[in-house]
Amino acid sequence: MEGVDLSFANSLRRTLLAEVPTMAIDLVEVQANTSSLADEFIAHRLGLIPLNSKNVNDVSYTREC
Repeated sequence: MEGVDLSFANSLRRTLLAEVPTMAIDLVEVQANTSSLADEFIAHRLGLIPLNSKNVNDVSYTREC
C-alpha cells in the first residue's frame, strides 16, 4: 500500500487478521520429559505453531463443552 496513512494500514491489517479463523494447541500433557527444556516452555512453543484446518468452524472448543 502506498500513499496511505500508517495507522489506517495497520488497522486494516488487524481487522483482516481478526476475521481469519485460526486453531492452536491449547492443552499439553507431558508424560516424560528427558530434555533440558521445561515442560511449560515446550507447551508454550507448541501453542505458537500455526495450524491449518479446512474445518476450523466445525470444531468443538473446550470452553464450549
